Amino acid sequence: MSLMKFNMVTWQRLDAAVVPKAVRTEAELRELLTKVPEAWIDFSEPATEEIAWLKSVFEFHQLSIDDCTDDLHYPKLEKFPHYLFVILHALDAPQGHDFRTTEVNFFISAKTLVTFHKRTLLTMTTVAQHLASKAFALPLRPDALFQLLAGRLADEYFPLLDTLDEEIDAIEDSVFRAPERRSQSATAITSRFLTTKKRLSNLKRMLAPQREVFSRLTHGEFPEISAETTMYLRDVYDRLFRITELLDSFRDVLSSTLEA
Repeated sequence: MSLMKFNMVTWQRLDAAVVPKAVRTEAELRELLTKVPEAWIDFSEPATEEIAWLKSVFEFHQLSIDDCTDDLHYPKLEKFPHYLFVILHALDAPQGHDFRTTEVNFFISAKTLVTFHKRTLLTMTTVAQHLASKAFALPLRPDALFQLLAGRLADEYFPLLDTLDEEIDAIEDSVFRAPERRSQSATAITSRFLTTKKRLSNLKRMLAPQREVFSRLTHGEFPEISAETTMYLRDVYDRLFRITELLDSFRDVLSSTLEA
């Protein structure tokens, strides 16, 4: 597989030396794609002319292109004649309890994996560096690379869950502490509680459909996903299932605390 990073303007061959190559025009992209059997093309903070390549070079359906360029969409999976379109959400630069997510669009076909995201993501850069340094033992097919990226995006949520767990413990401690020993007023504690509950709800609203995407991917119904990759996608589903179960348990604890 070869890798093209438009934001890094490099052309990387995994079966040979890494060869830097600026990709500036549609013609150059077409030429490069004819030279390799498989490729990963990552659109990070793409310019308008690069967005047009989704249609002109790859012949993706306008509906999926619109999903890439429009504002927030929830995770979903759609089958098109010659590719599989998946929307996931990556955790983008969490700051303590606060966080935001970035939509990541995947076009998975037999020979190419195209990823599209409006903000630069550390996960994409890290995986690209590992591919360039031959850190992976075997060449990755498009579906296997999708599984690798999806698994890493899911893993990024676990540190945030640890932070939220600590916040819930602190709220519990404030509620059950004797009134004369409390450092916050009842109003401040209630505000803290409601803010945390909203964060949990937002995460669950985003990750529940993401979990369902991987539930469908594990049934072996899509020719773009090999049987071998399907087995590993079950592991991604398990991670997302664990995350959503933890979010439910956090909300239960918060509800019990509020009742107290």
